[in-house]
Amino acid sequence: MADRVFASLVVSNVALAVALVSLVVAVILPGPPGPEGPPASSETYPPSVSLGDALCSGASNCHRISVTSIGSELPLWRYSVAFYLRETQMTFPPVIPVESGNLWISIWSGNEGINLNFTDSGNDGKLTVGDSFTLDHLHSGYPYAIRLLWAENGAQIQHATFFG
Repeated sequence: MADRVFASLVVSNVALAVALVSLVVAVILPGPPGPEGPPASSETYPPSVSLGDALCSGASNCHRISVTSIGSELPLWRYSVAFYLRETQMTFPPVIPVESGNLWISIWSGNEGINLNFTDSGNDGKLTVGDSFTLDHLHSGYPYAIRLLWAENGAQIQHATFFG
């Protein structure tokens, strides 16, 4: 009887050891190679962008900064924009143009604020040709700038400088 108990303990311990070794091998050893990942993409780097500046039609002290060309159309969240008056950054932190509408309002003397608006012309959530930033209630004679930034690291992609 003792031999049978001993034999069954040996068999169960051997089975347990084999299962444990199989588990360790399965976890540690790599499996067969899977499919290749996606090719390297330029989406991790900012695309080239050109901006154009024009006065708003029918409005004084208003400028529209439009995207005139772009290397690749990427989601808006990949970008941020900073607005400068002279050399002073007015938007802290830079704002991300996630959809059409007002991005920022400053308080200027007399409670008349400078408005920074964004228009997603294609309404597609991507920065594309025709999208624009509009600044209104600008004060004459002051230098202004819009800087388009890569949101990932804050690097400047492009800028437009103009006078109110």
